[in-house]
Amino acid sequence: MEPRDIIVRPAQPEDKTAVLSFCRHTWSHEEDYIDAVWDQWLAEPCGQILVAVFNDQPIGITRVVQLSEQEGWWEALRVDPQYRGQGVVRCLDPAIEHYFQTKSISTIRCCVASWNSAMPEIFKRRGYQPIACYVEHSAEAIAAPIEPLSQLQESDCEVAWQLIHQIHGSPPLFVCRGAKWQTLTFEQLQERLRVGKVWGYWQDHELQGLLIQSHLESADSTLWVGFIAGTVDSLPVLLQKTRHLAVHLKYPKVSGFFPKTNHLLAGLEQAGYLASPTDEFWVYEKRRE
Repeated sequence: MEPRDIIVRPAQPEDKTAVLSFCRHTWSHEEDYIDAVWDQWLAEPCGQILVAVFNDQPIGITRVVQLSEQEGWWEALRVDPQYRGQGVVRCLDPAIEHYFQTKSISTIRCCVASWNSAMPEIFKRRGYQPIACYVEHSAEAIAAPIEPLSQLQESDCEVAWQLIHQIHGSPPLFVCRGAKWQTLTFEQLQERLRVGKVWGYWQDHELQGLLIQSHLESADSTLWVGFIAGTVDSLPVLLQKTRHLAVHLKYPKVSGFFPKTNHLLAGLEQAGYLASPTDEFWVYEKRRE
């Protein structure tokens, strides 16, 4: 096979059978998720699945997504095992770059689990640098006589933003739909407040911590935490109250990808959260001119 014989084009519905066939063999120890999201991804206008085709047969895919006016996401790089190491990913590169260029996207991110040892080198060769490490934690929801966290209102936006700026200094990342990391801007905070997805911990009439509820594709039975911020003293209480909030919202458990920082890991341990056995997740970023 020569690279010139590979055609890259947007995915079509009829590609599904062939793609899912080779995605069954992505990893020997981990089940792939492409079959669960293929139809949804194909229908979403904010992203595009790119397919590498050889002899009229799909042999590789990847997906590119526009998250905001200037932010993009690259994910789901898959190559049929029998064609790996033959330049399929390099053939996808121009189509990936063309998508982000036509959308005027200046910041592109992607994520990889630390057990996936092949991907960091692929990212780095394309100009991506690791910017943050996250660890998935979960805890069972628990009922308690104390009040759960308060749902913040749009009128709380300024005080919430002040707390975030006080703790982080610059706009941090939060996990949006589909386990994608996006900059938490003032406008993003306003939007999450508007739809009732921000919860706060008050003490002596002062906001001490907050969490932003996120959603993943499989979020029906889980309260997903997309972002959390609090003082060192308030974090264990905030995390404990989040378990109570889950009961209030009728979720059986709480989960989230939490930044790997000492004070947050200590707070998670104090609040009874357990780290996922699936290891760490590294977020990579590339900025385009």
